[in-house]
Amino acid sequence: MRDGIATDEIMQIKVEVALELKITIIYTDDQFSNPITYTFGTIFSILGAEYRILPYSEVEANKSFIKGLLISYGREKIDVNAEYRIHIYQSQLFSRDYGTASSMPRLPLKLWNGLPVIYEGSGDVRELVMQSENLIETNIDIIASSFFMLSRYEESILNVRDQHGRFPASASVAFKENFLTRPIVNEYIDLLWKWIDDFQIGIERKVLWNGKNLAVILTHDVDLIRKYRWWLPPLNSLARTIKRRQLAKSLHYGIDWTTSSLKIKPDPYWNFDEIIELEHKYEFTSSFYFMTGANTKYDRYRYSINNSKVVALIKKLERAAHEVGLHGSYNSFNDYEVFIKEKNKLDQIVSNKKYGSRQHYLRWKTPDTWQILEKAGILYDSSLGYADHNGFRCGVCFPYKPFDVMADRKMDIWELPLIVMDKQSSDYQDTNPEYIFQRTKRLINTVKNHNGVFVLLTHNSSFYRLQNFELSNFYEKVLAYMSEQCVFNSSAQELVKHWQNSIAQ
Repeated sequence: MRDGIATDEIMQIKVEVALELKITIIYTDDQFSNPITYTFGTIFSILGAEYRILPYSEVEANKSFIKGLLISYGREKIDVNAEYRIHIYQSQLFSRDYGTASSMPRLPLKLWNGLPVIYEGSGDVRELVMQSENLIETNIDIIASSFFMLSRYEESILNVRDQHGRFPASASVAFKENFLTRPIVNEYIDLLWKWIDDFQIGIERKVLWNGKNLAVILTHDVDLIRKYRWWLPPLNSLARTIKRRQLAKSLHYGIDWTTSSLKIKPDPYWNFDEIIELEHKYEFTSSFYFMTGANTKYDRYRYSINNSKVVALIKKLERAAHEVGLHGSYNSFNDYEVFIKEKNKLDQIVSNKKYGSRQHYLRWKTPDTWQILEKAGILYDSSLGYADHNGFRCGVCFPYKPFDVMADRKMDIWELPLIVMDKQSSDYQDTNPEYIFQRTKRLINTVKNHNGVFVLLTHNSSFYRLQNFELSNFYEKVLAYMSEQCVFNSSAQELVKHWQNSIAQ
């Protein structure tokens, strides 16, 4: 009894209110209610349509006719009548094999109109999609397939790592099935929206990014602030250019080292004014991630976050509305004590302490790294791109809150998936400048087609033309192209806050 109303009466009121909404979602598998409701919630945060989700056990006794649209999810079509209905047949992901290698998708995947079906439902239907005037039945398990990508399920259960302890792109289903350059979750969402819209019952999709058709997030990892270390000549660079008989380049290295050592001009990696001016030229702002820890050979020759020049730079960036976030050191991805010490150092300098982060070398362990960042109070992470391939590691081009497969819960941190990194293009793949640009342009257009968020990572060291000639004009060409689009731009920090506000309305 509560306030004079019996518990069964409260349940009846709850059901009746739910049945009055334009979209009612009902699922049958109570055992996996957390991942199921999480995935529906993530999908509808992007669609923006009002809905209510209920387990079948709450409506089973109430056989009321549901006005509007019913979306049901289960291994069998449930016994509820509705004006309009979409039934998604549940696959075997959410079963006794959940959390084991046996639950991985079976390859090769089936295709429906070119769309890869990661998990196929268990419905006894002739085709993957059967559509009539008021009913759609599908064996494309949009829920399990989307959950697989968003939670990075395969990374939680497969023990495959490269030399830096990272889950490699080559081990992913997306790479093996050739859809890494497609935001497959967004494609599933668009398919679901098409089915909803086909019924023509007045359900509208949310307007995103203040009416703009593309959101752009520019980010910079500040690994190094100097190319030359005081009195030490650039021996490696000189040896490499001499070996290649690039004598003019060798001379330029020598001149740059001499002039920067004598402080006649800044070190070529101290190019932050150049980056800011270039972004302002095209009316963009960006986010800079600074390192505060250095405890392995992969972190050496970095810089002190307490260096007066670095502190002054951070203050300058903040005044110019650029975000300053944390670039976690090599071992911080798997060690909370290391990470929180690094965060505390940055907190002593920055004005806005609710910022995002990205891991050095994109080192990551699912779900452990999310757990560390969440515990440390990080607003968002933007590490989830592959070190060796550009594309959609999470299958989505929107901010979202991840799901901890091991703890069976939605996490209180945002993921802002990384799509393109400059060093992916130059160090690991083709170095032809025009090819790099055209490939990036295609990914921008793909994100634009989904009204999504394009996240680009460039390192300040990549702007040194002598060292990275193949990328010397890449960034400006990308900025110029994106400025021609109808774009929404802010720091990553402000975009996540904007997204939070939009889904709260």
